[in-house]
Amino acid sequence: MPIGILNNIASIAAENQLDITNNNLQNTLLQLSSGDRINSGADDPAGLEIANGLEANVTALTQSEQNVSNGTGELQVADGALSQVTTLLNRAVTLATESATGTVSDTQRVALQSEFSQITQEIDQIGENTTYNGAPIFAGNSTNYNQGATSGVTPVNLASAASGTLAIYGGGSATPIYTTKSTDTTVGAVIDDINGSGTGLVASLNGAGQLMVTDTQNRGTSAATALDVNTTAGSFYMGANHQFQYNQISSGTTTATLASTIAGTLTITPHTGAAFTTSASDTTMAALISDINTNSGFKAALDGGALIITDPTLGSTAANPIAETLTGFKIDGTAPTFAASDTQTMGNVTNSSTVNIFLSDSTVAGSAQIGVTMAAFNSDNMNGVSLGSDNLSTAATAQTALTDINNAISQVAALRGQIGGVTERLQSAANVISSQTQNLTSAEDTIMEADIPTAVAKLTNYSILEQTGISALAQANQQQQLVLKLLQ
Repeated sequence: MPIGILNNIASIAAENQLDITNNNLQNTLLQLSSGDRINSGADDPAGLEIANGLEANVTALTQSEQNVSNGTGELQVADGALSQVTTLLNRAVTLATESATGTVSDTQRVALQSEFSQITQEIDQIGENTTYNGAPIFAGNSTNYNQGATSGVTPVNLASAASGTLAIYGGGSATPIYTTKSTDTTVGAVIDDINGSGTGLVASLNGAGQLMVTDTQNRGTSAATALDVNTTAGSFYMGANHQFQYNQISSGTTTATLASTIAGTLTITPHTGAAFTTSASDTTMAALISDINTNSGFKAALDGGALIITDPTLGSTAANPIAETLTGFKIDGTAPTFAASDTQTMGNVTNSSTVNIFLSDSTVAGSAQIGVTMAAFNSDNMNGVSLGSDNLSTAATAQTALTDINNAISQVAALRGQIGGVTERLQSAANVISSQTQNLTSAEDTIMEADIPTAVAKLTNYSILEQTGISALAQANQQQQLVLKLLQ
């Protein structure tokens, strides 16, 4: 083997090996200090991808468990509120039973009715003001289908006089699903009659004073009526295509209240008949609506903040709806845009709410919702039962009220049962989520965690190799100097 001085091959080899040893030593020290086997994509690309996916699963499941906790809390608040309603209804049973007996005087029944009225008001208060996280629990945001409403008549209340009958049809049949009784002499009695029919029809009054009828079985309901409300025949149209006639225009782009300020005039022109121009002295929305309802052949109301103007003659058509002309007309300083329509499509009626708890492991296949539907709750609608027309003023009405109160207790209990069932489902889901989280975390740890005993052994090995490498490098450099001996 020749001896040369051009390159110190032994020194280069020792230096390269020392670099490798030093890199391994640094990587081992990083594993020991971080506790992770994979500290960069270069350590284990496939393992890092799997571990990151598992981490996303665990993160989503952890939040899902929190969602379950929050959802359970909301349902417990709802159940607690309904528990108090049951307590109030049980007191109402006592009052109605007492009023129904012949040993109680009419004067005493006045006191009983007064307390009964306070009970219904408190039920209304509970339904309206029970909240969770700042939002009402018994609010409405989901759909009931095939709903028709009286339109073109002055808004009514439960005490409004009713005469005639209301026939409600469905499924294309010539036979009505149900026909109300001619003895229903108030709107409240009509509502109780329909709700107690056992036909799947639900009746109520909406905020605009309209009698609403819903076919909860989605049979494509249509309605024809000879029913008069306050001696005015209600326009009640609902077709098998889930539509009912409205013939109305709506300022759907401007949200208003009865106190909203009005400027200018509004001219309403029907397809047939005379036009009507509102008075410039109408300076509030309430005054404008009163002007239209009193002095024209049209009917006006607010619905969801929109000014709804209806042609009760039903003379307008889809091709020729009623129209409007604005002369400086503004609502709260804004000129509204009116949309004309002669039909209102069913399927988007907001009168019930669903509390949906979302659960997920961050994948589509691993996502689901658990929910319970709760309608707007008050004394006129306790899961489909109304006490709105009940009173304890006479023994006879007290007996009728007692039946309604017992039905309400049963329906509230049914709703509480639904809430309880969903609560149990959520608890079961939480148990599964806890098990998933544990197992997925374990799987992630298996991939990501450093094997400490093995890392310590490597640390010892690489530390010794580093020391011997440095010594070898020194010896290689020293060997090159031996060439000088030949020159002496």
